[in-house]
Amino acid sequence: MEKKKEYKYDAFISYRHCDLDKFVAENLHKILESYELPKNIKEQLGIEGRSIKRVFRDQDELPLSSNLEDPIVDALHNTKYLIVICSPNSAKSEWVNKELEYFIRNRDISYVIPFIVDGTPNAEDSQIDCFPLAMRNISKEKELLGINIHESGKESALVKTISRLTNISYDMLWQRYNR
Repeated sequence: MEKKKEYKYDAFISYRHCDLDKFVAENLHKILESYELPKNIKEQLGIEGRSIKRVFRDQDELPLSSNLEDPIVDALHNTKYLIVICSPNSAKSEWVNKELEYFIRNRDISYVIPFIVDGTPNAEDSQIDCFPLAMRNISKEKELLGINIHESGKESALVKTISRLTNISYDMLWQRYNR
């Protein structure tokens, strides 16, 4: 039996450093790292400790170094899920695309979580398309399960993200959230 890999990070948040994307990345990072599963769900599933331990976001995690590429590659290699903040701004970001390309070369695409905050996935108009090039290429072959905050609402989008990261049913978490 293959040994299950232990990851340094539960998630890596990839985003473009512009107002909207940065705002969403900062808030998502804080929420995910401070999230505590409800006690009854932890007891029911036999979970001990924190379910989401560490989330990488470059502003908070990078050491003071002249070479930014090595720490980012190391973090991508040592993370379980890649959350891509998707907007027309991030779709044009060379770094977001590079991070995505590296991640999918080394991991299954099912570990990528598109978190759509603005724009439209795979839009004909590049001004509103929110998927980076690498994601557009993949989504032509394989369906990506994105989370769109405008379609589901902020709270539901957060619960969906937590559900994916913890591998716990969205319905179970959503019912508990609503209580």
